Amino acid sequence: MTTDIKEVKDSAVSKAESAAAKAKDATKNAAEDIKNETKNAANKTEEAVKKAASDVKDATKKGAEKVENAAKAAKDGTVKTAKEVNEALKK
Repeated sequence: MTTDIKEVKDSAVSKAESAAAKAKDATKNAAEDIKNETKNAANKTEEAVKKAASDVKDATKKGAEKVENAAKAAKDGTVKTAKEVNEALKK
């Protein structure tokens, strides 16, 4: 009977150790998954910010070109009224 109790104890300890090892592995895997997902999200955010900055830069450049063209037209006498300058800005 003592041997049976010892075997039950050993079996219980073995099962508990196995469960603990599985829990440790699962926790490690979950932490790795979170780390990877966080890195992917950061990369996507960085790409979106770069694209937005590029879009703003392009829009600003186009706007500046329009203003410059309107100013040149006003200076050259191509346009004479504020209405014509506004129309030139729209092009």
